[in-house]
Amino acid sequence: MHGTGLDLPRRIARHYDLPLQVSSFLALLILSEIITDQSVLSLGQVDARTMAYKLRRGLKDSNIEIRSRRAVGYWLDHDTRRELAKQFNIELGVSV
Repeated sequence: MHGTGLDLPRRIARHYDLPLQVSSFLALLILSEIITDQSVLSLGQVDARTMAYKLRRGLKDSNIEIRSRRAVGYWLDHDTRRELAKQFNIELGVSV
């Protein structure tokens, strides 16, 4: 299922040694240009702030930076997002 994103959280969890819930948050960051607290809650996860904290803590030895801004959301810079998509063999949609 490479390239579909369906097994992406599991592959991320194995690669970065993260819990599945936290790796699902990173998968969402890779697949989406920006994540709002509402989009994280709709997936049944705890709030985005908590997920971002856990992800940052889990990735402290990597060069991945989770960016955020109050009332906007969470995102990865474009280069990091593209690198991760390539690493995990995920096609990103057209970005406008």
